Amino acid sequence: LKQDDDFPKSEHEIRSFVVIPLLYSLGWSHQKMSVEYGNLDIVLFSDASRTEAKIFIETKSLWTGSVKGLQQAKGYLASKPELLRNIEKVIITDGLVYWLFEASEMDNPIAYMNLGRKRSKNPAYPDVICFNEMK
Repeated sequence: LKQDDDFPKSEHEIRSFVVIPLLYSLGWSHQKMSVEYGNLDIVLFSDASRTEAKIFIETKSLWTGSVKGLQQAKGYLASKPELLRNIEKVIITDGLVYWLFEASEMDNPIAYMNLGRKRSKNPAYPDVICFNEMK
């Protein structure tokens, strides 16, 4: 994809038409997912009771990069400790590029996936797992 392609571009469109359908395809049910949960884009829970949040997903508009999303996610984790106390993982995405972090270590990504550009490694983070090459 290129920046001029006809593709959903706003943060809301990315969340609604790309990320949520991907989560459904990975087996997450709507009972274990909350959208715009306390100003957080997407929160995934351990079960349908929605009492224990496990994964927080910060979505950004297409091609905005992950730096803004990373800073925003860090801010949410710091400012909403009761809401996010059980969060284990954080995902930051613009719909094409996905970064996975341990919530306790937001400065070092643990995995990366780029759906728009297949590569075996991210040049900036050569030691990070790249899901594009997983079999």
